[in-house]
Amino acid sequence: MTKKGFTIIELLIVIAIISILVGVAVPYYNDYIYDARLSTLRQNLASYRSVLNQFRGDNSRGPFLVPVSSGTFSLHVDPRSGNASGSELVSGSVQNISNVFVRRSNLKYLLSMPVFLNPKDGSPIPSSDWTLGSPSAYYYDVDTNGTFDIGTEFAFADYDNNASFTASIDAQILNSVALSGSGAGDPLDYTSFVVTADGVDY
Repeated sequence: MTKKGFTIIELLIVIAIISILVGVAVPYYNDYIYDARLSTLRQNLASYRSVLNQFRGDNSRGPFLVPVSSGTFSLHVDPRSGNASGSELVSGSVQNISNVFVRRSNLKYLLSMPVFLNPKDGSPIPSSDWTLGSPSAYYYDVDTNGTFDIGTEFAFADYDNNASFTASIDAQILNSVALSGSGAGDPLDYTSFVVTADGVDY
């Protein structure tokens, strides 16, 4: 009784068929993974934008874009950070309660800052690739230190969208210091943002 196996040619044909199938399947699989990551990114961005709109509805402004201090105490440091002095969406909004400026830590809009993943490779998109914009409030940075000094500098909600305070239209926010500054103010908050991954804006 003779045992018959596969010939080399038959094995080569099988290997060639498997190679062709893999060559066709892998690009489709990669496209599927990319589409799934892209869909997740868009959904997470939509959720974040919804929270941003909710914050604006509650506070009549967007979250702070710049560091905020009250005297020597830092109330807000980084709008992209989820630590205690970071984003108002995570750590609570800055409020004036009986002329004392505090974080409303009992009202949080997010449990933590979102991590947006690059749809191409699944890596986290660094916060440096977030562009925060469309301010609805401005302040006059009297000491030009890039920080809103909440007890001494003037901030206002810009209802006429001209970046300058118009007493008959705009409203002073948070504090009651006398107006010091004129002309265009510096952006204080943000109401929109763009995330950039591999040169594509989302």
